[in-house]
Amino acid sequence: MLAFVLEGASFVRAWRQARTEARAVRRDVVRHVVVTSDPRLRAVVLVDRDRRLLVGEVARPATRDAVLRHLLTLPQVDRVTYLRIEFVGPRSPYLTASVDLRGDELEVEVARHLDELERAVARLEAISGAVFTVSTPEEPSLRAPAPSRPGDGPLA
Repeated sequence: MLAFVLEGASFVRAWRQARTEARAVRRDVVRHVVVTSDPRLRAVVLVDRDRRLLVGEVARPATRDAVLRHLLTLPQVDRVTYLRIEFVGPRSPYLTASVDLRGDELEVEVARHLDELERAVARLEAISGAVFTVSTPEEPSLRAPAPSRPGDGPLA
C-alpha cells in the first residue's frame, strides 16, 4: 500500500512538472514528455500511461471477447469454459483457456489436438503464447457477445 501511495505521489509530481514545462514552451504535455531530455520524467509519465500493458495486467473485456469469438470459430473447439488473457510483457498477451474439443477421442489424441490449438493461437500476431486444457462436461460455456464494431471480429 505504501508503495502505491509513493508511486502515485511520484506520478503527480512528474505530471505537474511536465505540465509547467510544456506550458512554458507552448507544447502539449504528452508531446513535451516524449521529446524532453529528462529521462526520469519520461519514464514516470509514459510508464503510468501504459500501465495496462505491464506484466500481470489482464486484457480489456473487448479484447477478451474478440479472442473468445475467434476460439469459437476454430474447427477443433466445441465450447470454451475458461479464458484468461494476461500481459507477460509490453504488448505480449498470454492466453490460458479451458476448451471442450469436438468428439470423444483417446487421451493421446486430445493432447495432440490441444498442442495444435496452442500452436495455432500462438501464431496469431496479437497473442504471444497460449496454454489450453480440457473442460469438464459440467462447466458452463462462456458466451461471446456480438462484436460492437466491425473491426471487433475474429483475430487475424
